Amino acid sequence: MSSEAWLIRKAKKGDTKAYGELIQLHKDYFYRNAFCYVKNVDLAGDVFQEAVTIGMLSIKDLKNPNYFRTWMTRIIYNCANEMFRKAERRDRAEENGGASREEIIDLHNAVESLEEPYRTIIKQKYFEDKKISEIAAYTGRAEGTVKSDLSRAKRKLKLILEEG
Repeated sequence: MSSEAWLIRKAKKGDTKAYGELIQLHKDYFYRNAFCYVKNVDLAGDVFQEAVTIGMLSIKDLKNPNYFRTWMTRIIYNCANEMFRKAERRDRAEENGGASREEIIDLHNAVESLEEPYRTIIKQKYFEDKKISEIAAYTGRAEGTVKSDLSRAKRKLKLILEEG
């Protein structure tokens, strides 16, 4: 068994030191990939760091140790895309001039008036920028159910805000 395979096996069992050594082995490769996606030194560092954290938390789910680099590269790609999506949402919010303080208070009050699970789903999706899959994992519900609940929650929220 190669030393890399041994490190992967240990990392999958929760050995953070072994995981750190794995990252060190491939650090340059991972960073170059991050840079290729974002084309910015600082952003590449942020993407790399986020991917390393996500990888550490989910390495137990790595099915085939032979594909560790490929698996991490996919995480880097997903982190870069998520960063772009967040930036795009921020830009759109700025284009709309932002909401007044009163509108923000009204929105928060409306969200708080929603019953569960709608309140939690709205908060996680729009205030915490969580993905549907992350919300599903947190709430223990199927992704399809979360999507349906999110749609219902938005309709209810719209009614509350229109009435208020």
